[in-house]
Amino acid sequence: MIIDSRVIRASMGNDPEFICEAAADFLSGARTDIANITQAISATDTEGVRAGSHRLKGAAAIFGANDLKHVCAELESAARDINWGFIGVLMPKLATTMGEVEIAIEEFLKRISTD
Repeated sequence: MIIDSRVIRASMGNDPEFICEAAADFLSGARTDIANITQAISATDTEGVRAGSHRLKGAAAIFGANDLKHVCAELESAARDINWGFIGVLMPKLATTMGEVEIAIEEFLKRISTD
């Protein structure tokens, strides 16, 4: 399960319009966080990597995106440990997982807009 609709509904209720707005904010913020993490990597800024990963991890939790949350936690830990090798391994995984979350959210939003 890429996102958990039970978690979404528990944290946001059953209002499709509100959920759509929250999803748009999440996706926009996630893209910004990933861009900031990428920029921090280019600048060898472990604190930037850690902070961006932490922010994205929290946002992922609200949507029940546990795989994304897990990758972010690993990235946050690698940044804290100044483990650039592992950060490099995790970035493609972050991009792939985020892509899966985007698709899952789009599908979820289609389902709830027709309910």
